[in-house]
Amino acid sequence: MRRSGGNSYRKRSVSVGDVVYIVSLKDGHLLLGGRMTVERIVSWQEAVRLAGKEPYPAEEWVIARERSGTPLHLHRRLAPDLSRQLLFISPKGPPKPFFFIGNDIDVQATRGVRELTPESAALFDAIITITDEWPRPRGDEFLTVTKDFRSVSSKRSSRAAPQPLDDISTDTGTEGTPQQRLVTRYERSQRARAACIRHHGTRCLICEFDFGAAYGDAAAGVIHVHHLHPLATVGVGYQPDPTRDLVPLCANCHTVVHLRQPPYSVDEVRIFRARQRAMSKRHGRSEAGNPSTAR
Repeated sequence: MRRSGGNSYRKRSVSVGDVVYIVSLKDGHLLLGGRMTVERIVSWQEAVRLAGKEPYPAEEWVIARERSGTPLHLHRRLAPDLSRQLLFISPKGPPKPFFFIGNDIDVQATRGVRELTPESAALFDAIITITDEWPRPRGDEFLTVTKDFRSVSSKRSSRAAPQPLDDISTDTGTEGTPQQRLVTRYERSQRARAACIRHHGTRCLICEFDFGAAYGDAAAGVIHVHHLHPLATVGVGYQPDPTRDLVPLCANCHTVVHLRQPPYSVDEVRIFRARQRAMSKRHGRSEAGNPSTAR
């Protein structure tokens, strides 16, 4: 994504260095297209010159800083429970949530330009980073991202047989059938994943949780594989070194790593856990959450 047109960027105080998120609305659901960092704001005439063709009519165009734009994926549909977490900064008081009519987002929510709270921007960053690694659906299908932004379903996924995947996430849907979706995008990623596991094993590199040890043979070998360099930032043709660029993480630690953009490092999340363990010991509480903590 290299440019985006609108009529109120300067009016809404958008300036160089700001991060712009592209959203749309369809059937009452918010579609998260992508993200870019503003290098400059130009007129429609200048946008025509830069693009070499006539873009759609808009008074102002933001041009992305080189390599800052993510792919534009308007197949990424946010479920209402996720959209309700989004807040924008109001000049007249505390942050406000997006506008809803019943279970649908009002068209007013996507009119003009709104400034997101830092927490909402971080949520968008995490969703983009994670879902850009999912395979793109066909035709007019959507990926519906739910509240924990790891669950996904497509319109036709209920007719597909579940299969073992590298990042398993479920969305019961209207008929209650669990769905599983593949996170890796390219065939080479499957080979890189296998090489990563051969080198590092299937124990989480942060908390040392092992699915097989916790749940038995049914979960043996289940683990997420995390890219230390997000695919959205490295460009087409990137070939990771499985021993240095990929690491095995459990679902909990993988989620925490992606709560920020750029992602937290493995060492930073280890420090988070160490601090929490120390606080729990000082207050005489046992550590809750990941079964791996009960060692």
